[in-house]
Amino acid sequence: MTGPTRDTILYEGDLYDIVDVNGDGMITPNMYNMYPGYISKDCKRDYISKYVLLDGFLLLADMQIGPLTGETPKRIQGKTPDESNTYRDANVWSRFTGSLRIARNPKKNSTEQASADADLQYETTLDILFQDGEFLLARDISK
Repeated sequence: MTGPTRDTILYEGDLYDIVDVNGDGMITPNMYNMYPGYISKDCKRDYISKYVLLDGFLLLADMQIGPLTGETPKRIQGKTPDESNTYRDANVWSRFTGSLRIARNPKKNSTEQASADADLQYETTLDILFQDGEFLLARDISK
């Protein structure tokens, strides 16, 4: 069994899964009046995002959206999606306030990453805090 498709963040040169979001202000297609369907029959999500921490601020780097029915994709930061319905290098400042639990290097024999204890399924787990998109601090909570 594979775990769910997760949003990701590039933090200090490493790509992490975002395993929990506690706060407000993460970027969604709905913020741009787009209401996509599921990305695929295997991915029951309507969008997948990749964030980056750049110069102390949380930015949306890429966002793949599901198909739009009867809608034309909107521009995000002047960009339109490519053939895979992905906005690349969008570099949209996320005004997120709260904490993100991020993790990398899934442990061997870890199959259920959707549980409430998702952080236990990874070798490295961090909580990172933001205020209005500005990075405040990171805590290593690896077990």
